[in-house]
Amino acid sequence: MADADLSLSTSSLAESIGVGEKELDAIYALAYSEFDRGQLSEAEKTFGTLCQLDHTAERAWLGLGAVREKQQNFGGAILAYSMLPAIGSANPAGPLRAAACYLAISELDAAAEALSNAVDLAENSPNPAQVLARVELLSAAIRQQLAG
Repeated sequence: MADADLSLSTSSLAESIGVGEKELDAIYALAYSEFDRGQLSEAEKTFGTLCQLDHTAERAWLGLGAVREKQQNFGGAILAYSMLPAIGSANPAGPLRAAACYLAISELDAAAEALSNAVDLAENSPNPAQVLARVELLSAAIRQQLAG
């Protein structure tokens, strides 16, 4: 699915049914609040709804991934984070978070590939040095798992 380019789709479900940015922002705020309060099941449903309403919403996919990661549903988190490149996002947060999830389930080759993708996207970050520092930290964890 990573090869799909969903960014080519010109309209979202939200646009089709008349849900505007104000409503999408309110749904995001609710999902974030649920996540922040530790209501992870509710947050997952709300972020999931937001992803369905606006499949190109980077923050929705990141939020869904974060919820699943916190629930230790690493496979589900990886799927959510993997949607970022599919929607045309150049945000390195997706591959960085996916790499951490791959590392958590000891899929070291996949983690290394995700880190390589994050390096490629680092220049798109407001703080490329921070991205590269996180890449180095996760790379060290990969090396440690390989060594022992």
